[in-house]
Amino acid sequence: MNLAETAQLLTYIASMDRVPFPRGAEVAWHDLLQDVTVADAYQAAREHFARTDRTKRLEPGDVRTRALAIRDSRLRSERRALPHRPVEATPAVRDAALAQMRAAAADALRRHRELQEAAA
Repeated sequence: MNLAETAQLLTYIASMDRVPFPRGAEVAWHDLLQDVTVADAYQAAREHFARTDRTKRLEPGDVRTRALAIRDSRLRSERRALPHRPVEATPAVRDAALAQMRAAAADALRRHRELQEAAA
């Protein structure tokens, strides 16, 4: 979330709380929310304001905690939705992978010897 998006979020929160934020509050909030997506931050605010037992104002830490929980839940759902397809290691694929590893090891060994000879 960028600074402008954080300012828009604060406008939304202020309209729900009916209490204005002090000038420059978006900078402080952005410091804590810059790695949170806009959608997750708004969802966190909506969930907070949807509760009827609200007794405190919404703080940046509340938005961050709830937004990260929303993100984690979404990522878990996406992972469950992905079909599991095991990789089939046919003999030809396995042999090709082994050949690549052997070639890389031989190349590394050759470069190591060249460096040793150059240093001697």
